[in-house]
Amino acid sequence: MTLVDLLRRFEEFLGVRPVPDGPGPGDPTSSTHRSEAVRHRVKLGLRAAISIGLLAWVISGLDLSTVGAVLQRANLWLVPVIFALVIVERLLASLRWYLLVRSDSRVTYWRITRLLFTTTFAGFFFPGTVGVELLRVYSLGRGISNLALAFSSVLIERIQALTALALLTLVALTSAPPGMPPEIGPTAWIGLAALVLGTAMLLWQPFRGFSFRLLPGLSLAPLREQLAKVYGCLDLYRQQPGPMAFGLLVALAFQILRILQVVVGAWALGIDTPVQYFFAIMPVIILLTLLPISIAAGLGVREAAFVHLFGLVGMPADAAFSLSIFVYVISFAAGLPGAWMYARSGLKLA
Repeated sequence: MTLVDLLRRFEEFLGVRPVPDGPGPGDPTSSTHRSEAVRHRVKLGLRAAISIGLLAWVISGLDLSTVGAVLQRANLWLVPVIFALVIVERLLASLRWYLLVRSDSRVTYWRITRLLFTTTFAGFFFPGTVGVELLRVYSLGRGISNLALAFSSVLIERIQALTALALLTLVALTSAPPGMPPEIGPTAWIGLAALVLGTAMLLWQPFRGFSFRLLPGLSLAPLREQLAKVYGCLDLYRQQPGPMAFGLLVALAFQILRILQVVVGAWALGIDTPVQYFFAIMPVIILLTLLPISIAAGLGVREAAFVHLFGLVGMPADAAFSLSIFVYVISFAAGLPGAWMYARSGLKLA
């Protein structure tokens, strides 16, 4: 499924675009479909160019024989540890999402886990995180016939995850050794403030009224109806401060596990860098890989960020590049259960 296909199905699910019964505007041979496909190919080409360009820039400054030497001396006994950390991280992500949707009796933890593993595996082939989140909303919403709950749960889950990243960065900066890039602290504060402000805006009635006015006309009535239901779900979450606080704690544990995977990867490769640096720098790298500007889950962006940011604190470029590739390959391998689940049942929740 391409991103264009996903967006088309998502619009059909919203009721904004009718499903065609025969040749017409939605037919694959129509000019509308062709123009969308062309735009998709252009965007994909630009993202591929960015990924290839960044990879070429990083590799041009490396001695590949040194990179190979770093990878060859890896302590393979630590690979299962990283693999286990990835699996537990995804089980925690499933728990966090399940806590947000368990109000619907049709949702079980196993079904959420299956959906998260399949969409996470698909995420290795999507540009950035937007397509993956849409896939999760569409798949869950279709499975339980409750698009508003699916959308609001993914939105709150993303807010909790980003808040946890910002908090971890700020805590790490208080104990980090000298030499930390000075721009990380202000960026973390700005990000945290933006998350708080954005969440407050979603709960502010004048903003909600304005958002409805941005969707005028009869054709957008289904979208306004779904948006009203989303706001209703957000209000229900606001009335549950205890579960929301627990969800944030789970999100903190989730992000800690993501960072520990890289820490253990550094140990496996014999890289001697203070742990505090990882907790301050990895949230920035994670955020950069979420941007829809590259292909295959941040390919190129991730490697460039590893080399540049860890280089600022003294990690050799060949070691930083090797660490990025090493952890990514293990993470991809840990996503193969999602491929197996997809092969068995696709992205259907029920």
